Amino acid sequence: MRRSTPAYLLAGGLGMPDRDYYLSTDAKMVAFQTAYRAHIATVLRLAGVGDADAKAGRIYDLEHRIAQAQVSRAESEDVHKANNPWPVAQFAARRRGWTWPSFLKAPAWTASGPSSSGSRSRSASCRALTARSLWMSGRTT
Repeated sequence: MRRSTPAYLLAGGLGMPDRDYYLSTDAKMVAFQTAYRAHIATVLRLAGVGDADAKAGRIYDLEHRIAQAQVSRAESEDVHKANNPWPVAQFAARRRGWTWPSFLKAPAWTASGPSSSGSRSRSASCRALTARSLWMSGRTT
């Protein structure tokens, strides 16, 4: 008997818990945003990275753009929006720019059964930001 386990994939890439931490103008969230920028700069300085404040600003700005491209937590939990099963063979055509074969060969995955893509919305923006973040980090895959 062949068994398969569907995967549930969501966009990531944020250092703070979710998009609202980046997009909210509430005073408490603005305080988190300020503290997080300072934290990024501190980590860069501790790693010996020069011009840490400017680089921290660019990192934070990239994460902010990723947050803008993501759906809200409530939207990501909506079972009607997230129930989009795809056969593994369709991943490359539906989400170009990602190295699916390498990703699916990771120990926790199998390429033999159906999987689920998560929410369909805003995928082009997330793909573009992922490509940019990989380019900025010097990675090509």
